[in-house]
Amino acid sequence: SGVCEYKDIWNIDYSKIHCNAKNKCKQCILKNSCPTCYGYNYSKFHDYCHKDDYMCELKKRSAVATATLTYRRLALKYNNNFSNLSDEDKEKIKAIFMIQRAAEFGNWNIC
Repeated sequence: SGVCEYKDIWNIDYSKIHCNAKNKCKQCILKNSCPTCYGYNYSKFHDYCHKDDYMCELKKRSAVATATLTYRRLALKYNNNFSNLSDEDKEKIKAIFMIQRAAEFGNWNIC
């Protein structure tokens, strides 16, 4: 069927797998938070490092939803007055805008 047997997955030493980011992932702003399941990759693609595009799309949608919720929490916290943000919250706002921009333009690569 082209899919490895489950017993094969149990015998893999996952600590020895090191994948370099593929071209589509190298510059993605989400690459450090993107989950990788080597067992799933191997069972579906016979390649530990081949990431599923569907999972990529889910991660992007999740990032947008999280950014939206975080922005709403900050708006409530600061009563929509962002002039006195803490340093930590300034970094959150920067990340939110990066994610919103990436989603709006469909470009998740670091510019």
